[in-house]
Amino acid sequence: MQAIRLRIRNLQTVLFLTACLTLAAREARAVTVSAGNATGSPGDTVTVAISLDNDVGVRALQFRLTDMPDVMDLVANRTIARSAALVSAANEQPDGSVLVVLLSIGSALIAPGTGPVMELDFTIEAAACPGGGTVALHLSEVQVADANRNPLPVDTQDGSVVVVCAVSPTPTPTSFRAIDPSIPPDSEIAARINALCP
Repeated sequence: MQAIRLRIRNLQTVLFLTACLTLAAREARAVTVSAGNATGSPGDTVTVAISLDNDVGVRALQFRLTDMPDVMDLVANRTIARSAALVSAANEQPDGSVLVVLLSIGSALIAPGTGPVMELDFTIEAAACPGGGTVALHLSEVQVADANRNPLPVDTQDGSVVVVCAVSPTPTPTSFRAIDPSIPPDSEIAARINALCP
């Protein structure tokens, strides 16, 4: 009888430990923080969404966002539906990167789910053109805290902004001299060109 009780007790211990490990593995699943994508031209204001994929409630999010090359200026930040009860702050640094904080000052949390939790507005500088191309948005120094202010493991996904530059029109020649200065002005070729380009 004592041996049976011991086996039952050992089985209960194994089941308890298995349940704890399963719960711990579930809680340890990384929160994915991602920066969105946008397209614009110099002078435009583009909006970059910051998203969370989280299995547990999140109390706080902090990160640095760096545009590479540095051709965008931060103009605004705001919370959205998933983070409406939280407060946000963002400040551009001397190196051009932006430090961002999204924080609950009460008991509110970002509920488990997937999708944007805040938006950042940037103005594209004239220096982005000529050339244009893709501006990388790199996430670093990312910290996420749960309801008890404990740090959570984090994965990140960078974003980008595609800069579209205006194309200058090719000038139309107005005389044979613009086409080829070596053409004699009294030649038949010059006469034909002048007829086309009066």
